[in-house]
Amino acid sequence: MISHALTIVMNELSKHLNDVYTAPDAVSLGNVSDIFATGSGTISREKLYLSAVNVKEEKTLKNLPTTCATKRP
Repeated sequence: MISHALTIVMNELSKHLNDVYTAPDAVSLGNVSDIFATGSGTISREKLYLSAVNVKEEKTLKNLPTTCATKRP
């Protein structure tokens, strides 16, 4: 499901960049660790990589109360 959502975002962003800046195929899905592990020490500035990093449910913030406590005089 996340992969499908990232693909939709990638396609929309790629379409927008192509329409505005005429940059075809400027966006791709990629793993951030693979980008930095190329060994060349340089990162390509010709492409925008879209990646999901650390997608995890935060249980401590899930069920916070929606009411706000007020101070009493």
